Amino acid sequence: MLLGLLLGFWVYLLSDLISYGMPFISSINYYKANMIDNIGTNWGSSPFSFYFLQYSKYLSFLLVFLFPGLVAKWKSQYPIIIGTIFFVVLHSIIEHKELRFIYFTFPVLLYYIIEGIFVFYIFLKKYKNIFALSFVCLLTITSLSVNYNNVTKKIPWNFLNEILQLFLNAEENGLSGSSLVTINENYACGAGYVYLGRKYTDQLYFFKMSKYSFDFQKRLIEKKKIKNVLIWNTESEYYCKNFKFCETIWSIGNVSWKKRSL
Repeated sequence: MLLGLLLGFWVYLLSDLISYGMPFISSINYYKANMIDNIGTNWGSSPFSFYFLQYSKYLSFLLVFLFPGLVAKWKSQYPIIIGTIFFVVLHSIIEHKELRFIYFTFPVLLYYIIEGIFVFYIFLKKYKNIFALSFVCLLTITSLSVNYNNVTKKIPWNFLNEILQLFLNAEENGLSGSSLVTINENYACGAGYVYLGRKYTDQLYFFKMSKYSFDFQKRLIEKKKIKNVLIWNTESEYYCKNFKFCETIWSIGNVSWKKRSL
């Protein structure tokens, strides 16, 4: 394990040195941009608990087995466990959060969850095989039922983030012209270009409009020649009355694309 850590350390050092001319510069700039300058908040912010709530959402009751798995593997794998905890806590401190930032931690957690399940299985097997078999069957049935929606629905780029589905097949739904995303959600804004399709060549802007004055909003919409906006449904009347975004292109949940009527 130590050899693997040293190998990773030197690969990281050399890759930054060769690519940027300075070792560890990518981490230094990442720290400066997110911890000092706090640039990421331009694309939204979330509380410290955001990532932990996501683990709870997607791993649900399986988290019960995480602690036994961590205990079982602590002596032989504590550097990985400590490193993962440090990584998640550090990213939880950063205000701007996106689930993709911690994607790689899901396989790690699942590994220790499986170890925890195995601990329970061995414990029950000591008494009777039927107990262990019943445990496996019950766990399988419960897991499939609890996570039915997750395993049957199409998983978009940002790990079941419903907001991003609004970008899917945008052209087919009639989106064209310069567009403005006004909501303050935790997803990678750049992904909008991916899902808007190859033929979408207009500009895509991202502003949390509620932070700005009415005059600024009006100037922005006129200057950028905005034809579509992505807004919360509760803001529909406001954008229709003041900026003529009245026609709904399509909606998902409580968010909609609105087209401007000139």
